Amino acid sequence: MKNIIKDLLNNFRGTFEIYKTKKKEYAWRLKASNNQIIATSGESYVGKSYCKEAVKKVRAYSLFAKVVEVDGK
Repeated sequence: MKNIIKDLLNNFRGTFEIYKTKKKEYAWRLKASNNQIIATSGESYVGKSYCKEAVKKVRAYSLFAKVVEVDGK
């Protein structure tokens, strides 16, 4: 586990971007170090502070999230 965390800290330089949508609301996207979008908010937020709070929650919850496989049925 130590090596995985060390590898992430040394190699993953992801960036959360908060941007304004066409509807003048806020959304976020996560970009990898190669500038490829790897995750998006999937929804927009009326205020920038709500969007920032969502980013904080994603960052916190994803640290301990389980990975499960589900059937496509």
